[in-house]
Amino acid sequence: MDDLTRQGLAALAEADAVERLWRRDRTLWPGLGDLDALGWLEYPAAGLGRLDGLLNLHDSARQRGISHAVLLGMGGSSLAAAVFASLYEPATGIRFRVLDSTVPDQVAAVEAELTPRRTLFLTASKSGTTTEVWSLLEHYRNWLERAGIESPLSHFAAISDPGSPLVEFAAAQGMATYLPGDPRVGGRYSAFTPFGLIAPAMLGQDLRSLSAAGEVGRRACGAGAELAANPGARLAALLAGQTRGGRDKLTLLLSPRLARLGLWIEQLVAESLGKNGRGIVPVFGEPLLAEQHYGPDRFFCYLRLEGDQNEATDLLAERLEGSGFALQRRGVPNVGAIPGEMFVWMFAVALAGALLEMNPFDQPDVQAAKDKTANLLAGLAEGRELAALPAGDFGQWVNRLQKGGYAALLSYYPETADYDRAVAGLAGEIGRLGIAVTSAYGPRYLHSTGQLHKGGPRNGSFLFLAPARPPLEPPVADSQYGLGTLAHAQAGGDLARLAELDLNVAGIDLGGDPVAGLNGLASQLAGSDRPPGN
Repeated sequence: MDDLTRQGLAALAEADAVERLWRRDRTLWPGLGDLDALGWLEYPAAGLGRLDGLLNLHDSARQRGISHAVLLGMGGSSLAAAVFASLYEPATGIRFRVLDSTVPDQVAAVEAELTPRRTLFLTASKSGTTTEVWSLLEHYRNWLERAGIESPLSHFAAISDPGSPLVEFAAAQGMATYLPGDPRVGGRYSAFTPFGLIAPAMLGQDLRSLSAAGEVGRRACGAGAELAANPGARLAALLAGQTRGGRDKLTLLLSPRLARLGLWIEQLVAESLGKNGRGIVPVFGEPLLAEQHYGPDRFFCYLRLEGDQNEATDLLAERLEGSGFALQRRGVPNVGAIPGEMFVWMFAVALAGALLEMNPFDQPDVQAAKDKTANLLAGLAEGRELAALPAGDFGQWVNRLQKGGYAALLSYYPETADYDRAVAGLAGEIGRLGIAVTSAYGPRYLHSTGQLHKGGPRNGSFLFLAPARPPLEPPVADSQYGLGTLAHAQAGGDLARLAELDLNVAGIDLGGDPVAGLNGLASQLAGSDRPPGN
């Protein structure tokens, strides 16, 4: 254990933080007030009495001949489900997938896999007001109607907190069922509520075994044990100790099969610990680089799944440790242990928030970009067209990259293997300049790292990779816009808000062949060793 992590562990002991967290001591964090946000500490055990609704939905879907269940949700309402869906195969014939995009080609790719009469849509939103979820609901209601389904809303189920607008709609319009969330559990802490468990439930997996695996992690984080033996405390000491020591880039090294777990951790850390102008930047999905390309702002966590293809990452981890970087190894013996690992991360992030003196249960900077988007969409009702995204100069954007900062590649294109490889190529070229690189798809990231971008350290540079103009498309239901227009407005609203904060921002239209466009950007940097401008 390095000195900064050891100091973090000592700070946890001095604050009696583990015991106070288990006592639900609200004074651990500033600004928590009367907010009841600690219900997640009771899970997975508290969820055992709520499994019947999930199991009944699965059984009903099988009886109806459902072959595909599609979760329509964003951020904390979908990312845990995506983790579980990536780990388990269908056991009873129902396939499950998450759709957290309004990019038209992405939506079309999902539709190509579906048969209307054999599809169940799961609309997931804690607040019941998520714009993307409502737009996708209306889109797929129309899709089912066009396919001749007489009662399209019988092909929908709702997951939301009691009393939300989505719950009221589900009851009034005859959705198949409603699964209640727990209002005491925030979205990014909801893995063991129906928002996360819906995936293994629809896949026919044993929910009690999964919950028992989560309980292993919960018990390991219990009060009374030595802090050095408490995995949540050790991880919190890494997160807070390194950040208090001036290192703010948590670089996740993951076994290949844990990629979706990385997305979930990214949101948990970014949205919980990126605010008030400071915090932790989770770096996930970055290509492996030679150790000399990692700067002093980095620290590492290696989640290693036993039996996965770990050779290259094992070698890098050894070299990083040999070069003096702080690196915590977290061994995962098998996929069955991942629920326990998820609890450990939730516990650790809550503890780290206490040491960093920030509230890990709010997201104060998300609304500003939403307001920008709403204003753009409201203009459509008044007859105004959406403006094109402002064109940026890639070379100038690169020259403004900050030493010790990070670059975020934000894509509003369909998520494909070829596109992912091209983004990784561009990220690798930027990384060789000594800059940490994150990459994400919009609008997903708005419900994940968007809080960090606007509320965290002011050292981010943001490259919007998106078509300059919205597509020509019919509106969804009675609205003034379609899904592509919504995505365009969200990109424009977020770009405008980041520009208002005087951050390094540029928009790039990749043209008709986005992969070729990305490769062209990467080629501009190939072989370059120019240092960042600041």
